[in-house]
Amino acid sequence: MTAGRVIRSFAAPGGFVVCLDYAGGTLWVSDHFTDAIWQVAVDTGRVLRSFTAPASENDGLAWDGRSLWIATRSTGLIYQVDVVTGRVIRSIPQPAECVAGLAWDGARLWFVSQIETRVYQLDPITGRSLRSFALPAYPAGDIVIVDNVLWHASDGTDKIHALDIVTGRELRSFDMPVASSYALTFDGHYLWLGAQTTNTIYQIEIV
Repeated sequence: MTAGRVIRSFAAPGGFVVCLDYAGGTLWVSDHFTDAIWQVAVDTGRVLRSFTAPASENDGLAWDGRSLWIATRSTGLIYQVDVVTGRVIRSIPQPAECVAGLAWDGARLWFVSQIETRVYQLDPITGRSLRSFALPAYPAGDIVIVDNVLWHASDGTDKIHALDIVTGRELRSFDMPVASSYALTFDGHYLWLGAQTTNTIYQIEIV
């Protein structure tokens, strides 16, 4: 096996994929051309459902097992949303400007600021920043947490970086299969990467 090798791919809904998150055999997807959030099947890319996001410029998605968190640049808020109805359950303030990614670690949210090239761990109830550290590359992209490792997609380096979740120290990195990729998530075995240049979602090896 080779890290970054493409296993499968399919076209993303919309026209400019920026966010991905995995949820039990499906992917949640958003882009910058519409205000829609799509749920698609991982085997075919078929759209299973969609709803309208609470705001525009959605640059972060995180599935917590029951609801979807959506971070938007236009409002500076992170919304917790019921995916069946699209209803906003609550909203919390973002800790910094220019969201570039969002992740859930099982108990806390993680937020990426592109303008600061920094990642924040947040209390999902209050939005309070619990800790933060600098990312190794600019521009910052999407993140996902896997076994206390923070994986980070940077379209500045065209690499996927693995960071120690406690110290922020870089553990390893490997090349993306397609340049200018931004969205990132993990399905339990493989990473999924969304590329803006091709508007395609790729399933890739992590080892």
